[in-house]
Amino acid sequence: MSEEKYIIFTDLKDFTYKNSLLTSSQIQEILTKFDSFVKEASRKYQVKLLKSIWDAYFVISDSAEAAYGFSTHLLELSKEYDDTQKLDIKKISLRLTLTYGAITKNTSLDLEDYFWEPINLWARIMDITPAGHIFCTEEVMHAFSQFSNYEGIGLFSFHGILTQIPLYSITPITEEEIQALHNTDETRLKECDVIIFRASAVAAVLSVQPIPFIDNFHLLAVHLYMILHIGRKFRNDMHLADAGKIFRELIAPLGLSYVAFQWSSTILKILLPGIWWYLFAPVSFAVSYALWKVYVAYFYYDACGEKMSRELIKELFIKQKEEGKKLAKTQKKTITEIGKKYMKDILSIKKEKDYEKIHKDTVRMLKSK
Repeated sequence: MSEEKYIIFTDLKDFTYKNSLLTSSQIQEILTKFDSFVKEASRKYQVKLLKSIWDAYFVISDSAEAAYGFSTHLLELSKEYDDTQKLDIKKISLRLTLTYGAITKNTSLDLEDYFWEPINLWARIMDITPAGHIFCTEEVMHAFSQFSNYEGIGLFSFHGILTQIPLYSITPITEEEIQALHNTDETRLKECDVIIFRASAVAAVLSVQPIPFIDNFHLLAVHLYMILHIGRKFRNDMHLADAGKIFRELIAPLGLSYVAFQWSSTILKILLPGIWWYLFAPVSFAVSYALWKVYVAYFYYDACGEKMSRELIKELFIKQKEEGKKLAKTQKKTITEIGKKYMKDILSIKKEKDYEKIHKDTVRMLKSK
């Protein structure tokens, strides 16, 4: 049996990427705080919380007033919390979408769920909703016009929907923000992830080289290249010398683990030639992947004048090394292809001015640990 409902969905902008740059305890802190806001807002207004998956909540309401009150109050609570956070990646960055229409109840395994077109539409709208905004369909806009002004943001085409859909914002939105909705450029976090994967793939391919010590010689160049290029996503005045300094600062808390890995890989390459990929290439990819995630987090902290603690560096490194291992196991072919494709470009950093001096200073520091 179908029922007419207001459908509300919540989402924390870039949460997947934030999850890769924060520790488990930091993620839990954000989710716990947001969960308390959702419960507070749902108690104040007559809405029904159906289910949640991490940062996403599925909420329905019979009343336009309750749907409006819940959504705007939840957004206000989240913004107040975000104002207390200096670090962008530790903010909730809430966005909401609202649709209205007939939905059908489905009960499976004693769990209540709903389906139909208004629910299918929410995900498409959420993809373009910026943090701090509530986007809605025309039906919702007409019902909400008694509570608030609204702004039309244009017609949008979505996969699987034959006609263009007019969308509206019940939160103030600028012309620049509306224009950005049609911009398909990747966010800075996504751009950094592309860089991280490419460089980690180069590290893995270098580890397959049969000549002992050659991967050690090149690997530092790969790290300096990556710090330099990730840093330029955050700073306009990023130079190679800065990359060397940051590498030394971040590698120090890891003690002997990085250096020990490099020397043990060389020894095994001498003793066990021919089976290198199966033993150390995945680990080489994972170590590099984890370190570069630490580099990105470093620049986010640095941008707001904070420093990562030694404990935080270690915890994030361990967490992301496990993620890197999973990637290496499932994407061996892709890693090999990407590594070979971008190796020459990444290793070209060795031709830059002062590279030799920075390389020697960094190696000297590593050997002293």
